[in-house]
Amino acid sequence: MREYIFQSPEARKTLESITHPAIRTSIIQQLHAAQSPYAILVSPLLFETNQHELTQHTLLIDATIELQIERASQRDGQNIEQIRNIIAAQMSREQKQTMADDIVLNDGHLDHLYAHLRPLHQKYLNMAAS
Repeated sequence: MREYIFQSPEARKTLESITHPAIRTSIIQQLHAAQSPYAILVSPLLFETNQHELTQHTLLIDATIELQIERASQRDGQNIEQIRNIIAAQMSREQKQTMADDIVLNDGHLDHLYAHLRPLHQKYLNMAAS
């Protein structure tokens, strides 16, 4: 099905018209139910689906296209052509970087990732408190 959806723009639009409103409703319910100082909305299509409008601040966890392809092929067993089609259907990294408030490069080194996330966590706690 994935292959068909990403090879057929019309089928993809139809599927998205069914799934995206339901996903948005669920996200809104979960955000309203959050009881922590701040909530994290994890969404691969945050900007494409305008889910960023549900947030006060955005963080882009970014990775190179090459690394995205490597991770997706290992995780899902997809072939590289399918992965490239999925990436091509999404907003470009550059557009997402322009829209994001904060950006952290997830280059595969967890220590590097956590070193950048720790101060952001504190920043977000401070933002939530004010």
